[in-house]
Amino acid sequence: MVRAFRRLGLALALFIALIAIPVQAAQSRVLVMLGMPQGASQSFATAINDRGQIVGYATMANGETHAILWDKQDIYDLGTLGGTISQAQAVNNRGQIVGTSLTSSGISHAFLWEHGTMYDLDPRADLGSGAFGMNDRGQVVGFIATADGAGHAALWDQGRVLDLGAPAPDGNSSALDINDAGMIIGGAYFPSEDHNLAVFWRDGVLTPFPLLAGHEESIAYSVNNRGQVAGALGSFPSQAVVWHAGAVTSLADELSQAKAINDRGEVAGLWRATPSSPVILSVWDQHGKRSELPVPFAGAGDIQGMNNKGQVVGWALLEDGVSHAVVWSRAEGN
Repeated sequence: MVRAFRRLGLALALFIALIAIPVQAAQSRVLVMLGMPQGASQSFATAINDRGQIVGYATMANGETHAILWDKQDIYDLGTLGGTISQAQAVNNRGQIVGTSLTSSGISHAFLWEHGTMYDLDPRADLGSGAFGMNDRGQVVGFIATADGAGHAALWDQGRVLDLGAPAPDGNSSALDINDAGMIIGGAYFPSEDHNLAVFWRDGVLTPFPLLAGHEESIAYSVNNRGQVAGALGSFPSQAVVWHAGAVTSLADELSQAKAINDRGEVAGLWRATPSSPVILSVWDQHGKRSELPVPFAGAGDIQGMNNKGQVVGWALLEDGVSHAVVWSRAEGN
């Protein structure tokens, strides 16, 4: 993902029968498969709020990709903005959902879904955009394509869109998350250094996060309401870190990524022992102790989001050979 900013468009990858997976003693969470939407061939979860509402997307039998909401035992197909592809990326505690959809003319646009309706956040007919994060105040962050072919981080707030800019000259940027205090984090490509760096915006000013020795690139994925930011140093292999108050703390050695952080300071991400070993889906507690998330097959899964109850969402490859949206919840007694 780190390299994506250099190629922006931002190569958008727009693309409950409950089944519990046995838990080993060292694991503190159980895996539960989310129900497959009717007519879907595979599904992926991208975010979860504190009410347990989960969003993501599913590949339908007709080849289309649709944004999906899992809410208790119900599954909702959120539709599209007129095109064949949509993907939900974030859901706040008010139940508002944001993501990206193709329009009827085939342009990707940021959307907001609430009260059963999907709204196009981009009034421009011929330029693209995407939404990746949102806070409980309803502020939305993502990116907008510019007329010169670049991509700039963007903030949607009270019906207005603000271009957050990008490094000069001719850089790219994208905002991936925002907390309730309005701190925006994401990544930017700096042409003068030919590097992608994790950055944050405060009062419209773009600032890179600090690096550790031996690293030249970084990416920030998630910010909590304490201002702690989860991300990674390097492209591949990468090193999981948390930034806070101007300092950077390593969660693991190389071969790891921190992809989500909640207000308790728990971090969910990826870890592997060696370059050739399977990826281990992991959670680090507030003290940096790592535990593994169970999956049916080693290395076959990914993490996308986590809520303040410690529930983690993503996807896992199950015995039918299909990718399923899943949630990992705390085991009883944990």
